[in-house]
Amino acid sequence: MYHPYFRGKQFELKAIREAAPLLAKHNFVPVIEPVKKDLGPIKRTLDEVSKAKGKAVLIVNPFVGELSNDGSSVENLLDAHLDDWPGISVGIHLSAEMTVAETVRFYESLDREPEEITLVHAGLTDATQLSSSLGDAAQAMRHVFVDRKCGRRYRDLFQSERMVLLRDGFNRCNNADYGASEMFSDLHTTYRAEGVTGFGDFLTQGDYFPKGGGLPYAVAIHLTYFDPKQHDNMYVAHFISDSNLTQADPAGKFAEAVAKLSREVEKSGSLILRTDGVEKFLECHREQRNPGLGYAKKLSLFHHMETFALGLPKMADG
Repeated sequence: MYHPYFRGKQFELKAIREAAPLLAKHNFVPVIEPVKKDLGPIKRTLDEVSKAKGKAVLIVNPFVGELSNDGSSVENLLDAHLDDWPGISVGIHLSAEMTVAETVRFYESLDREPEEITLVHAGLTDATQLSSSLGDAAQAMRHVFVDRKCGRRYRDLFQSERMVLLRDGFNRCNNADYGASEMFSDLHTTYRAEGVTGFGDFLTQGDYFPKGGGLPYAVAIHLTYFDPKQHDNMYVAHFISDSNLTQADPAGKFAEAVAKLSREVEKSGSLILRTDGVEKFLECHREQRNPGLGYAKKLSLFHHMETFALGLPKMADG
């Protein structure tokens, strides 16, 4: 049902590893695009997913990062662990730079059954020719459609029992410019009306791959929640530091942001679920501890997955 899309950086992979039992229990299927040449963390992550008897998609032709020009090492990793990772399928990223002929050649070179293949439709334009070229194999594949790059008519050319619409609900801006809260998505309630069988998103980081780094002027913590008064739409709350004139004192900035988070979560009637991720944020606040911004991002991602795991069944029951 739910397919969160990750770029395989350190704390994204840590979030998947720690959430592996949760993901498996709820049949959530993370899609992972490796971005580092060192595939050790990817292997550890897929080991944990498989240990939990879960599923995942590993993209073998990454579009961004250090492997964007050659994903052969990713293919080799999957081939080496074919028997160890029965729930891990091969993902092919179909960007605007790929032709139909290249896509078909790539698929055939993988020597996998169609049901082991996931196509991530992310810009390739000639859906009619692709569908025709793949023939019956397309019906057995999983198809993940990046919403802003694939219209409804494009999607309708592919008929499969596993069709996923991936929508970026995160409105990225400078940390200091976020408001208190904003709409994230309603796709979890509307995806069937879109003609698909599953949905996904880029969690609370968006479809964004930074090429550089550096200390931020402002620290922002993002927590998603469902609002039953707004048709169970998902919103995202932003907790922003106050001392944002310079890049100095990131620990102090985190303390300001997490203090605001604590006040919101602990007030009566808060819509933010007390997930394990939130509890760890509260622990940092109580102990006046700065865990680092990467750790904070991991907790935000973990909370997002937990919110779907805890909140979707309640909606179905209601």
